[in-house]
Amino acid sequence: MLIPARMGSKGIPFKNRRLLQGKPLLQYTLDIALHLFPKDRIVVSSDDPEILQSAQSAGLEQVINRPKALSGDDVPMMQVIHHALAHVPHPLPEFLVLLQPTSPFRSAKDVVDSYALLSPQVQAVVSVRSAKDLPGYNTFALNPEGHLKVEPLLALQRQDMLDAYTLNGAIYWMRIADVMQLKSILELHTIQPYCMPVIRSLDIDTEEDWQLAEIFAHSGYLPKS
Repeated sequence: MLIPARMGSKGIPFKNRRLLQGKPLLQYTLDIALHLFPKDRIVVSSDDPEILQSAQSAGLEQVINRPKALSGDDVPMMQVIHHALAHVPHPLPEFLVLLQPTSPFRSAKDVVDSYALLSPQVQAVVSVRSAKDLPGYNTFALNPEGHLKVEPLLALQRQDMLDAYTLNGAIYWMRIADVMQLKSILELHTIQPYCMPVIRSLDIDTEEDWQLAEIFAHSGYLPKS
Protein backbone atom coordinates (compact mmCIF):
# COMPACT_ATOMS: atom_id res chain seq x y z
CA MET A 1 0.00 0.00 0.00
CA LEU A 2 1.16 3.53 -0.80
CA ILE A 3 0.82 6.79 1.14
CA PRO A 4 1.85 9.82 -0.96
CA ALA A 5 2.64 12.73 1.37
CA ARG A 6 4.45 15.61 -0.30
CA MET A 7 5.67 18.69 1.52
CA GLY A 8 4.16 21.47 -0.53
CA SER A 9 0.56 22.60 -0.76
CA LYS A 10 -0.75 25.85 -2.19
CA GLY A 11 -3.92 25.72 -0.12
CA ILE A 12 -2.38 24.75 3.25
CA PRO A 13 1.43 24.85 3.57
CA PHE A 14 2.88 21.70 5.21
CA LYS A 15 -0.64 20.38 5.76
CA ASN A 16 0.42 16.72 6.09
CA ARG A 17 2.34 17.69 9.25
CA ARG A 18 -0.27 20.09 10.60
CA LEU A 19 -1.94 19.02 13.83
CA LEU A 20 -5.58 17.95 13.76
CA GLN A 21 -6.83 17.43 17.30
CA GLY A 22 -3.22 17.25 18.48
CA LYS A 23 -2.00 14.70 15.92
CA PRO A 24 -0.26 15.28 12.55
CA LEU A 25 -2.65 14.84 9.64
CA LEU A 26 -0.41 12.12 8.16
CA GLN A 27 -0.67 10.06 11.34
CA TYR A 28 -4.36 9.25 10.84
CA THR A 29 -3.56 7.48 7.59
CA LEU A 30 -0.43 5.86 9.04
CA ASP A 31 -2.50 4.47 11.91
CA ILE A 32 -4.95 2.83 9.52
CA ALA A 33 -2.11 1.47 7.38
CA LEU A 34 -0.35 -0.02 10.42
CA HIS A 35 -3.64 -1.52 11.61
CA LEU A 36 -4.28 -3.28 8.29
CA PHE A 37 -0.91 -4.06 6.69
CA PRO A 38 2.49 -5.45 7.69
CA LYS A 39 5.11 -2.73 8.05
CA ASP A 40 7.13 -4.11 5.14
CA ARG A 41 4.13 -3.65 2.79
CA ILE A 42 3.55 0.03 3.62
CA VAL A 43 5.25 2.57 1.34
CA VAL A 44 5.50 6.29 2.14
CA SER A 45 6.58 8.61 -0.68
CA SER A 46 7.52 12.17 0.26
CA ASP A 47 9.91 15.04 -0.43
CA ASP A 48 9.55 16.24 3.18
CA PRO A 49 12.44 15.15 5.48
CA GLU A 50 10.20 15.45 8.56
CA ILE A 51 7.56 13.15 7.06
CA LEU A 52 10.21 10.66 5.97
CA GLN A 53 11.63 10.66 9.50
CA SER A 54 8.17 10.12 10.99
CA ALA A 55 7.61 7.12 8.73
CA GLN A 56 10.98 5.64 9.65
CA SER A 57 10.31 6.24 13.35
CA ALA A 58 7.09 4.24 12.93
CA GLY A 59 9.21 1.31 11.81
CA LEU A 60 8.36 1.41 8.12
CA GLU A 61 10.89 -0.19 5.80
CA GLN A 62 9.76 1.33 2.49
CA VAL A 63 10.32 5.08 2.81
CA ILE A 64 10.93 6.77 -0.54
CA ASN A 65 12.54 10.18 -0.89
CA ARG A 66 10.50 11.59 -3.74
CA PRO A 67 12.38 13.91 -6.14
CA LYS A 68 11.31 17.54 -6.42
CA ALA A 69 10.30 16.94 -10.05
CA LEU A 70 7.52 14.66 -8.78
CA SER A 71 6.39 16.86 -5.91
CA GLY A 72 4.60 19.77 -7.59
CA ASP A 73 0.88 20.53 -7.62
CA ASP A 74 0.67 19.68 -11.32
CA VAL A 75 2.34 16.26 -11.15
CA PRO A 76 -0.13 13.46 -12.01
CA MET A 77 -0.54 10.95 -9.20
CA MET A 78 0.12 8.10 -11.61
CA GLN A 79 3.71 9.34 -12.04
CA VAL A 80 4.14 9.19 -8.27
CA ILE A 81 2.76 5.65 -8.27
CA HIS A 82 5.10 4.53 -11.05
CA HIS A 83 8.08 6.06 -9.23
CA ALA A 84 7.18 4.31 -5.99
CA LEU A 85 6.66 0.93 -7.66
CA ALA A 86 10.09 1.23 -9.27
CA HIS A 87 11.69 1.62 -5.84
CA VAL A 88 10.09 -1.22 -3.88
CA PRO A 89 11.22 -4.85 -3.81
CA HIS A 90 9.77 -7.30 -6.30
CA PRO A 91 7.70 -9.36 -6.77
CA LEU A 92 4.92 -6.83 -6.52
CA PRO A 93 1.49 -7.80 -5.16
CA GLU A 94 -1.47 -8.05 -7.52
CA PHE A 95 -3.18 -4.99 -6.09
CA LEU A 96 -2.03 -1.62 -4.79
CA VAL A 97 -4.08 0.60 -2.52
CA LEU A 98 -3.32 4.32 -2.36
CA LEU A 99 -4.41 6.22 0.74
CA GLN A 100 -3.96 9.99 0.76
CA PRO A 101 -3.28 11.70 4.11
CA THR A 102 -5.80 14.41 3.25
CA SER A 103 -8.69 12.04 4.09
CA PRO A 104 -8.43 11.66 7.89
CA PHE A 105 -12.06 10.56 8.36
CA ARG A 106 -11.69 7.45 6.20
CA SER A 107 -11.90 4.35 8.39
CA ALA A 108 -10.08 1.04 8.33
CA LYS A 109 -13.43 -0.58 7.56
CA ASP A 110 -13.72 1.58 4.44
CA VAL A 111 -10.41 0.19 3.19
CA VAL A 112 -11.44 -3.40 3.91
CA ASP A 113 -14.95 -3.05 2.47
CA SER A 114 -13.68 -1.38 -0.71
CA TYR A 115 -11.16 -4.18 -1.21
CA ALA A 116 -14.03 -6.67 -1.11
CA LEU A 117 -15.43 -5.09 -4.30
CA LEU A 118 -12.42 -6.19 -6.37
CA SER A 119 -12.97 -9.13 -8.69
CA PRO A 120 -11.46 -10.58 -11.89
CA GLN A 121 -13.85 -8.33 -13.83
CA VAL A 122 -12.87 -5.15 -11.93
CA GLN A 123 -9.60 -3.32 -12.62
CA ALA A 124 -9.93 -0.75 -9.84
CA VAL A 125 -12.10 0.37 -6.95
CA VAL A 126 -12.26 4.08 -6.10
CA SER A 127 -14.00 5.77 -3.20
CA VAL A 128 -16.72 8.28 -4.03
CA ARG A 129 -19.55 10.24 -2.48
CA SER A 130 -22.94 10.90 -4.02
CA ALA A 131 -22.75 13.98 -6.24
CA LYS A 132 -24.73 16.93 -4.96
CA ASP A 133 -24.04 19.18 -7.95
CA LEU A 134 -24.86 17.97 -11.43
CA PRO A 135 -23.94 19.65 -14.74
CA GLY A 136 -27.06 20.92 -16.47
CA TYR A 137 -29.19 20.59 -13.35
CA ASN A 138 -27.71 22.97 -10.77
CA THR A 139 -24.16 23.49 -12.09
CA PHE A 140 -23.55 25.73 -15.11
CA ALA A 141 -20.69 27.23 -17.10
CA LEU A 142 -20.71 30.81 -18.33
CA ASN A 143 -21.49 31.86 -21.89
CA PRO A 144 -19.29 34.42 -23.74
CA GLU A 145 -21.41 37.24 -22.31
CA GLY A 146 -20.70 36.11 -18.76
CA HIS A 147 -24.18 34.76 -18.11
CA LEU A 148 -25.09 31.27 -17.01
CA LYS A 149 -25.15 28.90 -19.97
CA VAL A 150 -28.36 26.96 -19.42
CA GLU A 151 -28.93 24.07 -21.78
CA PRO A 152 -32.28 22.32 -22.24
CA LEU A 153 -32.61 19.84 -19.40
CA LEU A 154 -32.82 16.15 -20.12
CA ALA A 155 -34.58 15.61 -16.80
CA LEU A 156 -36.47 18.27 -14.90
CA GLN A 157 -36.65 16.40 -11.60
CA ARG A 158 -33.58 15.48 -9.55
CA GLN A 159 -35.01 12.04 -8.81
CA ASP A 160 -35.32 11.32 -12.54
CA MET A 161 -31.61 11.82 -13.21
CA LEU A 162 -29.04 9.05 -13.25
CA ASP A 163 -27.05 8.45 -10.07
CA ALA A 164 -23.83 10.46 -10.15
CA TYR A 165 -20.75 10.32 -7.96
CA THR A 166 -17.78 12.52 -7.08
CA LEU A 167 -14.32 11.09 -6.39
CA ASN A 168 -13.46 11.83 -2.77
CA GLY A 169 -9.75 10.96 -2.94
CA ALA A 170 -9.80 8.65 0.09
CA ILE A 171 -9.17 5.18 -1.39
CA TYR A 172 -7.82 3.90 -4.70
CA TRP A 173 -7.47 0.15 -5.19
CA MET A 174 -5.87 -0.80 -8.51
CA ARG A 175 -4.49 -3.88 -10.20
CA ILE A 176 -0.81 -3.08 -10.67
CA ALA A 177 -0.48 -4.84 -14.03
CA ASP A 178 -3.26 -2.65 -15.44
CA VAL A 179 -1.88 0.72 -14.37
CA MET A 180 1.82 0.49 -15.19
CA GLN A 181 1.40 2.08 -18.62
CA LEU A 182 -1.41 4.51 -17.78
CA LYS A 183 -1.37 8.24 -17.13
CA SER A 184 -4.49 8.12 -14.95
CA ILE A 185 -6.46 5.46 -13.12
CA LEU A 186 -9.54 6.84 -14.86
CA GLU A 187 -8.25 5.41 -18.15
CA LEU A 188 -9.23 1.95 -16.91
CA HIS A 189 -12.38 0.41 -18.35
CA THR A 190 -13.89 -1.23 -15.26
CA ILE A 191 -13.82 1.00 -12.17
CA GLN A 192 -16.08 0.03 -9.28
CA PRO A 193 -17.26 2.86 -6.98
CA TYR A 194 -17.17 2.50 -3.23
CA CYS A 195 -19.61 5.08 -1.85
CA MET A 196 -18.81 6.84 1.43
CA PRO A 197 -20.91 9.32 3.42
CA VAL A 198 -20.14 13.03 3.18
CA ILE A 199 -18.26 13.39 6.48
CA ARG A 200 -15.91 10.45 5.86
CA SER A 201 -15.42 11.79 2.32
CA LEU A 202 -13.91 15.11 3.43
CA ASP A 203 -10.70 15.73 1.45
CA ILE A 204 -8.67 18.56 3.01
CA ASP A 205 -7.43 20.89 0.30
CA THR A 206 -8.15 24.42 1.54
CA GLU A 207 -8.17 26.31 4.81
CA GLU A 208 -11.96 26.13 4.72
CA ASP A 209 -11.71 22.33 4.48
CA TRP A 210 -9.38 22.35 7.48
CA GLN A 211 -11.82 24.36 9.56
CA LEU A 212 -14.57 21.91 8.64
CA ALA A 213 -12.26 19.02 9.61
CA GLU A 214 -11.72 20.62 13.01
CA ILE A 215 -15.48 20.76 13.51
CA PHE A 216 -15.94 17.12 12.47
CA ALA A 217 -13.02 16.02 14.62
CA HIS A 218 -14.31 17.88 17.66
CA SER A 219 -17.67 16.17 17.10
CA GLY A 220 -16.06 12.72 17.33
CA TYR A 221 -15.94 11.64 13.71
CA LEU A 222 -12.24 10.73 13.54
CA PRO A 223 -11.59 6.99 13.17
CA LYS A 224 -10.65 5.10 16.32
CA SER A 225 -7.88 2.99 14.78
